[in-house]
Amino acid sequence: MEMDGKIFTSKDDGATWTYSAELREGRDRSLAPGKDGSVMASWVSGDKSSVLFFAVSSDCGVTWETVTTGEMPLTMRDPYPVQSGSRVYVVFLGAEIPSMLDMVFKDKYEYRMYRVASKDRGKTWSAAKLLDKKPVRPADEARWEKMYKDMKERGVEK
Repeated sequence: MEMDGKIFTSKDDGATWTYSAELREGRDRSLAPGKDGSVMASWVSGDKSSVLFFAVSSDCGVTWETVTTGEMPLTMRDPYPVQSGSRVYVVFLGAEIPSMLDMVFKDKYEYRMYRVASKDRGKTWSAAKLLDKKPVRPADEARWEKMYKDMKERGVEK
């Protein structure tokens, strides 16, 4: 379980919880199981939410190996790690960082679904790949959930 970047683990199906580790500062954290019994985490950070972090734990969240994809030319939200075969993907909503002029005349970002991929458990990452050209408003939860479900069912490659 994650709360404000702190990871808590349970060995008795959730009856009791123990603090085990703390992830780096950021927002929109998500946790997901890896195919090999590991736990994966992803979140965003940075002034423009343009840095994506990925961490993996092989000991149920006690210790974490954290890497970053580096700064991207997107503002990001809601990253979610997915493992498919030997590859790890992080799927997220991304929007181009607007110019100052756009920020004055536009009141909302136009988010689209992207993904990055890693063949070496997060040590190196592909460039962000656009998965869906149709804009998604974060308030459009039903469509966002359907997109995640579709991606899990058919795999992340597109």
